[in-house]
Amino acid sequence: AEAKAASKEEKAASKDGTPSTKDDDPDGAQLASTDNPLGEATKIVSMLQQHAPSHVETHLLAFEVYMRSGKAILALQAAKQAVRLSPESPAAHRNVCAMFVACERLFAQWDAEKPAEGEKPAVAAARAAQRGTVREVYALERDEMLPKGTGMLDRLEAYNASYLEAHGTLSLAQRSAAGEVL
Repeated sequence: AEAKAASKEEKAASKDGTPSTKDDDPDGAQLASTDNPLGEATKIVSMLQQHAPSHVETHLLAFEVYMRSGKAILALQAAKQAVRLSPESPAAHRNVCAMFVACERLFAQWDAEKPAEGEKPAVAAARAAQRGTVREVYALERDEMLPKGTGMLDRLEAYNASYLEAHGTLSLAQRSAAGEVL
């Protein structure tokens, strides 16, 4: 009975001119069994950024993947693009706030790290240079995106207040996003 149904579906698909394609993994089990899910997700995000750059969802997904991959600069870029495309988006607002909080925590972690025993000086110097570049880019973006303030918490609260003022009357989702990041 199943073979007849499948045969009918193939015939029906070919009648309207679209080719029939069979999904070999309809439940996604094969896709989920990958050894490197973040690597696969990064490939998908890259394709989305290339082919659907004007969709805010592309950049919201990119933010999630890059944050989980520890790629702070790419996550920051995705968060900025999402806000640029949809300034009223609650998810984009949450991502920006999460990005700045995560970077502050990362920098505190870096500051607390002690050099690894037996580490070559060249490796330590390269890591320090890379981290210095990340901090510089972060500071420039932070100063561009967040209002001036005495500390990070003050700046995030001012950013949140300006978001709420501009978009808080649109829907409960915007008010909820502003409340979540406090």
